[in-house]
Amino acid sequence: MGWKSTGGRKLSLLSTFFCSYVDNFCLSLVLPIFAPFFLDPQNQLFSSAVAIGERMSLLGLCLMAFPFGQFFGAPILGNFADRFGKRKALLLTIPLVFLGLVISAISMDKNNLTFLFFGRLLTGFFTSNSPICFAAVSELSKTRKEKLLNFSSFIPFAGFSIISGAFWGGKLSDPELNSSFSLSFPLWIGAFLSSLNFVLIFFGFKESRKKGRKTFSFLSSLRNFGQALSLKKMHKMYFVYFLLIFAWTILFQFTPVWMIKKYQFTSSSIGDLAFFVGIFWAIGSGQSTWLCRVFSRKFALKLSFFVAVDLIAYMSFQTSLYTTLFMFGGAVIAGGVLWPLCTSTISSLAGQRMEGKMLTITQSIQSLAITFGSIFGGMSLQWSFHTPFFFAAIAIAIGGATLWTQDDSRIPSRKN
Repeated sequence: MGWKSTGGRKLSLLSTFFCSYVDNFCLSLVLPIFAPFFLDPQNQLFSSAVAIGERMSLLGLCLMAFPFGQFFGAPILGNFADRFGKRKALLLTIPLVFLGLVISAISMDKNNLTFLFFGRLLTGFFTSNSPICFAAVSELSKTRKEKLLNFSSFIPFAGFSIISGAFWGGKLSDPELNSSFSLSFPLWIGAFLSSLNFVLIFFGFKESRKKGRKTFSFLSSLRNFGQALSLKKMHKMYFVYFLLIFAWTILFQFTPVWMIKKYQFTSSSIGDLAFFVGIFWAIGSGQSTWLCRVFSRKFALKLSFFVAVDLIAYMSFQTSLYTTLFMFGGAVIAGGVLWPLCTSTISSLAGQRMEGKMLTITQSIQSLAITFGSIFGGMSLQWSFHTPFFFAAIAIAIGGATLWTQDDSRIPSRKN
């Protein structure tokens, strides 16, 4: 049955959505398990002579491996999919994602840091199918109305998969909930989901259009940055977007460390925190549309940056768990407003003809910002557990200040 039939297109869409879910699930799966793993004083991964600051630097390094792999993997795989077909690209990458997850799980069980880093790097490189899935959703939509409906479902679904990965990563790693659970167990679940993903793509996904004739290149990410730097009207917004992702990477990845040290959170508690983040992120994303109806988009952006700076800066000074969660929740709402507003502003500045290319460039900038945020956040923990939040606040402040210097005529006044 071809993809042009209703049943064939629906099955292809289902397999595409599931592929995106597994990609994002594997991205956030480690957030509740890496912090307890690296902070555990009984962990044989480190000798007693290894200082906590060194552990945190290595934590940042392992968190960095996944987005660093994505930075190079996403454009290369997108290029491969254009040249040889999306189905072949997905069927090639999914078994290697499975392998990366298995290597990571075994490495945690065997306390092998080198192979853990390699496993996360391998998983990140080949878990870069989101642009492929995004393009497939567009091609599988027959009408403009259907495309809008599919995208309006796909984007929130991607956000839900990130939150659910962190939530289940926390729950499935807590041996107090079940004696068979361990810190490596969520990675085995991720590997199982990858095997299901392969079966669904193999039997359910059909090519939606003929293969392209684009030249295959291993330097796509670097070329993307060259193109980004050549577009002068985009410089400031790309810089603002980089700082936003950099700051939120630090906030999301290292708040679990703060919660463990200050409030004795467990991996299961961090899973609950991820659920909390998901609720407030959804609230923020919903408010972005409302804000742009009441105010101009440039004012909504500036206001959200201002709120985020204040809340992040004061969050680490709190001594009460509830006050900390209140400020963290407010910062998450501000982030939920900022992210879609920044991406839609970049899209509007690019124009319809450049929109597809801007999506690829933005993905590369996002991966690089997450990479730097991961390693920089881990290194800054050597000074103090407060330090990452200060750097996140500074990055947001610089982003907001840069936005104030942006020519307002270049920022569309409304979201739509």
